[in-house]
Amino acid sequence: MNKPVPVPSPTKTAKKTEKRYGPLRAVLLGLLHALFFVLAFPPFSYWGCAFLVPIPLFAIARRPVITPARAAFWAALGTSPAWLWLHWWVKDVSVMGLIPLVIVLSSYTMLFVWLGARVVGRFRREVLLLPLVWVGVEFFRGSIFADGYPWYLLAHPLI
Repeated sequence: MNKPVPVPSPTKTAKKTEKRYGPLRAVLLGLLHALFFVLAFPPFSYWGCAFLVPIPLFAIARRPVITPARAAFWAALGTSPAWLWLHWWVKDVSVMGLIPLVIVLSSYTMLFVWLGARVVGRFRREVLLLPLVWVGVEFFRGSIFADGYPWYLLAHPLI
């Protein structure tokens, strides 16, 4: 007698596929965030994009698919082109300082995604908590860490 071949359940297959494409998803959502971010600021100044800027990162934080730390890393990698574009003028002042600056600014994205995923995983109130985490990270970047770097905060295009 032939034994029936076990068919993998769709949930197991879907989870494997999600984990396989988790880094790609985080990078692509990070790039989408970067696109909205760059479009919201000069020289483009499409201020309406400021309302769309956090949505891709909220999607990663709500459902990171892979571990929050890995999702945060890949999202930060996806957002680094935006920081490179917005701070390209630094190369005229300090060529050696541009890349470390981009790394530090991308690490704030990493901090948000990691912290947001941890908070949502624990409390399950993403509608209230993710904006609060966003503002907290921006406050930390703009006022506390290294005496603050208050450039390119989310509300600036709306002023």
